[in-house]
Amino acid sequence: MLEALDGAGNPVALYVIGHERISQMRASGKHTYHADGLGSIRALTDETGVRTDRYVYEAYGLLEHNEGNTENPFRYTGEQYDPNPGFYYLRAIYYNPATGRFPTMDTYQGRIHEPQTLHKYLYVHADPVNMVDPSGEFGIAGFFSGFGGRFWDFTLGLARGVLVRPINGISSRGLPLKGRIWLHIHVRAIQHRLPSSLGAGSPAGKQIGCRWLTQRHQVRVMCGNPNSPNPAQRVDCVQLRVDGKVIGRNGQPLASGSQPQAHIPFHEWRTWARPIRETPRLCRGGILSL
Repeated sequence: MLEALDGAGNPVALYVIGHERISQMRASGKHTYHADGLGSIRALTDETGVRTDRYVYEAYGLLEHNEGNTENPFRYTGEQYDPNPGFYYLRAIYYNPATGRFPTMDTYQGRIHEPQTLHKYLYVHADPVNMVDPSGEFGIAGFFSGFGGRFWDFTLGLARGVLVRPINGISSRGLPLKGRIWLHIHVRAIQHRLPSSLGAGSPAGKQIGCRWLTQRHQVRVMCGNPNSPNPAQRVDCVQLRVDGKVIGRNGQPLASGSQPQAHIPFHEWRTWARPIRETPRLCRGGILSL
């Protein structure tokens, strides 16, 4: 918000914003915001630098103590407070600091491998000391909100998640950064369409991608290489083998794996692949199916 207007359209407040909210100008004068590491406004000072207002919050944002009477709607985590219901406006949803919960169901579906994100009313995974929720959909580290000193927590978390930790059981060690990021983006969508009998998978050798192998079946999903002489390999693609035979996009065995039909575009494969819970076999569409 850069400007607040009254019912007649006249400006009643002007805001200066940089990485975060810096100051407000009202008829009562100009006041500068002072925020903590989460972005919560802790104090206001006037043009002479004298503190005019002070705010103390409980962990979930309920105002515990307030000094001063300067009109200011931006408080806990720097978000706009609506005094009528007593809620904070988080864009996608409202938040009630008195209960530490959303008054309505969260629209974000959550992430299946992070159970705390599946709770439809829980605010920032029950960790309000370290996280904020500026979108009203999911919590993020407070570093993003106010650049308040959690840089190393964020950096180390990113390193563990992207550079070291296995991705859905697939080791990412030895892969270039591009390969690790690619796996993070695609591997869950791929595994959802494969039988558990194919195992967790492994990196696809020298290529960026992953593969699943059994005695009869092989599924290779590869990152596209824009410099490849084969046009079919310039986009993300899938290669299927059954009993040593390469299966083409039409579902028929091919004489060679180098033929264009041997590389199925990943986006196409996702539209006609189905989840598998039994021994996989070929179907007319050229996919592994029930």
